[in-house]
Amino acid sequence: MTDKPMFADPVAGRIWAQYFRRMSRLLRPLDEAQARELTLEVQGHLWESFRSENAGSEAERLLNAIDRLGDPESFVGPMRADRLLEKASKSFRPKDVGKGLYYHLVGGTKKVVLGSIYVMGYLLAVCLALIAVMKIFFPGHVGLFLFGDGGFVFGYAWDLTGLRSEVLGYGIIPLCGLAAVGLYLGLTRLLKTLKRRAC
Repeated sequence: MTDKPMFADPVAGRIWAQYFRRMSRLLRPLDEAQARELTLEVQGHLWESFRSENAGSEAERLLNAIDRLGDPESFVGPMRADRLLEKASKSFRPKDVGKGLYYHLVGGTKKVVLGSIYVMGYLLAVCLALIAVMKIFFPGHVGLFLFGDGGFVFGYAWDLTGLRSEVLGYGIIPLCGLAAVGLYLGLTRLLKTLKRRAC
C-alpha cells in the first residue's frame, strides 16, 4: 500500500490526502515507526473498502469507504493509546509510562477508574522510594514509629513526643527500595492488561 494511491479523479486524491493529514496530526505523540505502521494499516482498510465498490465516481466511492471506516478522530485515539501503552510495557521508561497513561485516560471516561488505580500505584512507588532515600538523611525522623497512645507513623514523623519504639531501623531502606522497584516493574508489566481492556 503506497502513501498516495493513484486516482484518476483528482477530487478523490485530495479527499485521500486530506483524510491522512488529519490522521497524521492525531499520530504526532507516536514515534515515526509506530505512526507509519498505523497509517499503513488504516490505508489498507480504506483502500480495500474503496475497491469493494464498483458503482459511482472514485470520489463517491472513497467518501462511502470513509463513512464505513469512520473519521480518524473517532478511532485513532484508542489505537494511539494502545501503541503507547505497548511501548511503555516494553521500555519501562517513566516518560513512556506517563505518556501512555495520559493518552489512555484522555481516551474516554470509562477508562478513568482503571487508569487512576495505575497512577496511584506509581505515586505509591515514588513515595516508597522517597522514604528509603530520606532515611539516609533524616534517620531519626523516618521509619515505622509506634507511640504510647497506640498510634503509629510510617514515613516521616515531625513530632516524636510519646514515642515508644522505632520498629524497622535502617531495614526500612531495602524494604521500601525493593517495594518501590517491584511495584513500578509490576505496574508497568500490567500495562498490557490496561491495553487489552482499552480495546
